[in-house]
Amino acid sequence: MYYRYEVRMSDNEPWRDVFTVFDGYERNRVLKVLPEPNWNANHPEVETEWWMTQYAYERYGKVFDEIIGEMYNFHPKKEMERMKFRLHTVERPDNIVFESRTQCLSKVSTA
Repeated sequence: MYYRYEVRMSDNEPWRDVFTVFDGYERNRVLKVLPEPNWNANHPEVETEWWMTQYAYERYGKVFDEIIGEMYNFHPKKEMERMKFRLHTVERPDNIVFESRTQCLSKVSTA
């Protein structure tokens, strides 16, 4: 299984990577245990989605849960009331362009 924490601001919006609402401190907490793959820097023109492997989720999923829980204490209440979070799981993402023991990137389809 592969795991991806996602957020959306309203029912009319698509789900997106939770990193889009993390501040610098929150992103750095994740990047300490799951560094960003070099693949992104070498392919900046390719839009990708980031996924955790089963291995990474078992070890680091709690970091995401802690960060999301703490956001309710440190972010404006009105902002947090609009946000909905989910843990999206798939058997295996489509269009994988990078994979390691802890994470993978799947190319976003533009069609």
